[in-house]
Amino acid sequence: MKNTILEYELKNKQKIKLTLTFGKLLQLKNKDNRTYQECMKVLSQDSIEDIFGYVIILYTSYLCANIDNVKECITYQEFIKQIEYDNILIKTTQKLIEIKQKDGFRKPFTTKTKRIEQKIKIPKFELQDIEDYYSYYVLILNISEELFWNCDYSFILSIVANKIAFENYIDYMQYRQTRK
Repeated sequence: MKNTILEYELKNKQKIKLTLTFGKLLQLKNKDNRTYQECMKVLSQDSIEDIFGYVIILYTSYLCANIDNVKECITYQEFIKQIEYDNILIKTTQKLIEIKQKDGFRKPFTTKTKRIEQKIKIPKFELQDIEDYYSYYVLILNISEELFWNCDYSFILSIVANKIAFENYIDYMQYRQTRK
């Protein structure tokens, strides 16, 4: 299974490759734990709070795309000097980390599903580390390990959103059946 590689042009006109998968993040954790930790901190937030969040995601994606040669990559300090702080930076980062907004599969399920008052409330939780993501996506939501480790981060988020929309719809239909 092949993951998506994006290109990004630095100020010096050098084109760098970017990718973000959980498998590459796990490898990065062993090679550059500090960058890994900073990236996971940004990913665990509901939204990116400032431009430096976008930059750390972009830099992490650069390291992930070059995971076999991390020691030869430019440093974070050099990286921040070489990037343009513009919409291209933000849009490129969003392609790497955001759920794909497609209406085809997910929308019909979400529009036909009403909220069910549940007696059991699931506590709000934060996915902070790769172990948390693995536990939630693979063990709880049953996303295959191959997809989890090898597919793009944004692809996995989209699959999870589709799965949750479908499961909520099924739960709602079953709830309606029991109310008749």
